[in-house]
Amino acid sequence: SLTRGALFASLALLAGTSFFAAPARAQSVTEQTNWFKNAKYGVFVHHSDVDRSAGWNATVNAFDANAFANRMADAGAGYVIFTVGQGSGFYCAPNATYENYVGAAPNTKCSTRNLINDVADALYARGIRTIAYMPATGPKFDTAAMNALGYTLDTAPSQAFQTKWEGVLRTFSNSFGTKVSGWWIDGCYWPSAYGDFSQARNWNTFASALKSGNSSRILAFNPGVNKIEKMTDAQHYAAGEYAQFTPIPSGRLVSGIQWHLLGYLGTYWAEGSTRNSDATMISYIKNVSAKEGVVSMDVRVDKYGNLTTAQLNQLIAIKKGVRSFTLQAENYFGQSGVANYGSGINDCDGGDYVYFDNVNLIGGYTRFTARVATPNTGRSVEIRLDSPTGERVGTLNLNSTGSWSSPNEQTTTLSNARHGVRRVYLVFSGSPDAGNFDWFRFHNG
Repeated sequence: SLTRGALFASLALLAGTSFFAAPARAQSVTEQTNWFKNAKYGVFVHHSDVDRSAGWNATVNAFDANAFANRMADAGAGYVIFTVGQGSGFYCAPNATYENYVGAAPNTKCSTRNLINDVADALYARGIRTIAYMPATGPKFDTAAMNALGYTLDTAPSQAFQTKWEGVLRTFSNSFGTKVSGWWIDGCYWPSAYGDFSQARNWNTFASALKSGNSSRILAFNPGVNKIEKMTDAQHYAAGEYAQFTPIPSGRLVSGIQWHLLGYLGTYWAEGSTRNSDATMISYIKNVSAKEGVVSMDVRVDKYGNLTTAQLNQLIAIKKGVRSFTLQAENYFGQSGVANYGSGINDCDGGDYVYFDNVNLIGGYTRFTARVATPNTGRSVEIRLDSPTGERVGTLNLNSTGSWSSPNEQTTTLSNARHGVRRVYLVFSGSPDAGNFDWFRFHNG
């Protein structure tokens, strides 16, 4: 199997952008957020809102990263936004800087386990990226920690506080490295506190701390509820916290950054029911992605990494409804040996192939269907990635349809068809002529 570096290098060549590593030149916001736009939708998790009665390290250790990642793959998530910590003052990754500032014993407020990295590794194996969440203004429910950090609740953060908090964030950022692709920063309600660039601490130093360890991370700063807007030139995508799944973008960018909305599937944040029908959510995400926007959905997750049945089922339905696309056979990017008759292809002998560039497999696809007419038997179509001999993610063994003019739809399963934006090859076997092909469809269920 490909190593992480080898896989991402191949994706970079195909998609024209880096997956995790820093680019050789400065990239535009659209280039940096292409992967996010292509994801279409992802999932937001309030891990810190869990039962801590057994002790913080026991709580963090209970989380099953692989089982959670499997559920995110089932959900079709293109990425997961995962809380490192919120207002409680407990964080699910080690951070000696924080514990030194607040006078806590080692690994009492910040876990021994780096859950963010474990989750990111498990998600990566399934083609899913990780974005980390932190507040901009510290642990508001831990008065002693807030005093030690020098922050007064509901006031603009001082330069002294920002210096300490940037140190905390930088320590997290360095520990995450290339495993974390972005940050979603909450509580940026005092933009003037960061906007004076004559001060030692400002938007640029804030962003520098967040990008430490991975300069390709994309950043969002939250100005408050029901706002999809830009706060700073250091920002790449809108935080987009919204109470309803209703806004539709006019285009991909808003004030030069990627349009994005974050809402909750339940009746409120980290609540486990579903307030909208499957059809409503599918329609909404399709309408947003048609304008090249992105939607994140908050779900309830327990300390073991389980979603509620209602929310997982809705996410599975969303995957089936959103993660589907059709490639017209005659619109291939390149081919070897086949004939194009205007509305399809034929003369597909053994070893011949067609390929399609920039095929978006983010979120995962489990089914491949071809509309084909053939009187022959013993023919097949191999679905391969990146080259005619690349990784095979599925094989469609064709059944005879009775004649060259009697097409039907034939389907097979796919495995591992989920990593990024790829070149997809369809390689034919059996001679002569596997069939007359009208279209090929990638879908789920």
